[in-house]
Amino acid sequence: MKKHHLLLTVLSIAMLLLLSGCGPKGESVESAVVEVAPASPAGSFLLADIPPDAKDLLEGLASAAPEEPILVKGRVGGTLEPLSSEFAGFVLSDEVIVFCDEMGKDGHCPTPWDACCEDPEKISASRAFVQFVNTEGFPLQVNLKEAIGLQENDAVIVKGYLSPDSTPDNRIIIAQGIAIGS
Repeated sequence: MKKHHLLLTVLSIAMLLLLSGCGPKGESVESAVVEVAPASPAGSFLLADIPPDAKDLLEGLASAAPEEPILVKGRVGGTLEPLSSEFAGFVLSDEVIVFCDEMGKDGHCPTPWDACCEDPEKISASRAFVQFVNTEGFPLQVNLKEAIGLQENDAVIVKGYLSPDSTPDNRIIIAQGIAIGS
């Protein structure tokens, strides 16, 4: 089991190390949940309904205890490449992050979801790594962009729990469900 936790931690740290800092914020999570083919392992994690009581990421993390349920919302971003192409994981940023195109600087940033116009310390303090794992606790080898259409800068709600491997500098949410908004 320790190998499992070490693998999760290493993968999460690797993903967070890719972080740098630009996409629209403030859009509501009102669209229907994305449907995928039942054969997709990620399909079983899509929430049937959009939960109305999700907390902003930072608020949810502040009251979260390891392995207890958490329901948070935010945006896919806060790094240049927030979506893993190798496994079902992504960086989730709190709505306090202001993306470059929200600062009246449209057109200067080809990757607005990386929040390159924000203070790097603020970005680091306002995000978590989210991943889906199998029954043994290993990350699912699913590309969420291909499997469920998850994109950079998407507004999402994540249902899951805080990993016992989380630290204040490296927060990890083990996802049990996701709703994708527009």
